Amino acid sequence: MFAIYDRIVAFFDEVYKTPNDRMRSGISAFGFVLGILLAAAIGWAAKQLVLWTGNTTLSPLFVGMIGGIIVANCFGIKDSLLPGIGFASRGLLRFSVVLLGFRITLQELVEIGPLGYFTLTTIVIATFIFTYWISKKGFGLKPSVSFLIAAGCSICGASAISATTNVVKSESHETAVAVGTVTILGMSFLLLEPILFQSGLLVGLDSDSFGFFVGTTIHEVAQAVAAGFALNENSGKIATIVKMGRVVLLAPLLLGLGLLFRLRKTNGSDSDKGKTKVNVPVFVWGFIATIVIHSLIPISNEVGTHIRSINDLFMLIALTAIGLDTKVLHLKKLGWKPVAAAGLASLFLLILGWIGAIFVFREM
Repeated sequence: MFAIYDRIVAFFDEVYKTPNDRMRSGISAFGFVLGILLAAAIGWAAKQLVLWTGNTTLSPLFVGMIGGIIVANCFGIKDSLLPGIGFASRGLLRFSVVLLGFRITLQELVEIGPLGYFTLTTIVIATFIFTYWISKKGFGLKPSVSFLIAAGCSICGASAISATTNVVKSESHETAVAVGTVTILGMSFLLLEPILFQSGLLVGLDSDSFGFFVGTTIHEVAQAVAAGFALNENSGKIATIVKMGRVVLLAPLLLGLGLLFRLRKTNGSDSDKGKTKVNVPVFVWGFIATIVIHSLIPISNEVGTHIRSINDLFMLIALTAIGLDTKVLHLKKLGWKPVAAAGLASLFLLILGWIGAIFVFREM
């Protein structure tokens, strides 16, 4: 298969050397499309692998990204494909974040209640600040990596990391490390938390408060939903609503980071002083807009299913493209520190979520 791929690309690379500008433009477009198709093909294979295993809690995003890393570092990527891969890892990623808003309605968030939402918001903010601090100050990680890990642990795993990537301008290998680390920790919590509850070690929690605890502490949406429903239906519903409450906090997080990075840039340049203008990425406003639209305009289950399918597809292609743009040597340079930082942050979140769940349901 890869021999055929090499021959096709080599042929078009040879044609590309001709002086005909029209032909050159056509081959450039071919490489662009082929780069996107390569990411899509690997992502599709990853999705089929997850379906074949029957493990619905295993994230296709994570598997697709790992597949991209393997292909890029074992077989190499032609330069002509890089523009398409770059578009997939950035353009499609931003669009998928916008579509993510169609999974959330303001009405659903109201069900959490004022006390529950206040507690959840406090936990998310505290976790984000602690994670960034321990990553940057405790382990000496770059600010971009620290922000990615903080977003993944405090909000919603790979989706939050992917969205934050566009704001903090992180490199592909940094995104890959953050996604891989947070996804594995989320899967560990998925397996661990129901066992802890059934064994009676989560003192003070009943089935309903366990749903709140799960939605607050597990990183990926699918993982949180699976852990909640593993106990009973009501616990699963509460876990889902609380988890979506965390997801919606992605919007103010991205707005805040956009403001912070803009002010940092302005303060660092004398020529820009007095001209401060906060440019929040367009896709952030799009994400907020889709939440509002979804809340105000009824969307049928069929249309909603199609939108979610497109959202999942674009996110899968984007994460796979990030894997294709990742060099293993760069991953090695980051070493064990991101794993340790994310592990401590997840433990911190686990304790806060436990306390928060007890507090909220005692007051209800």
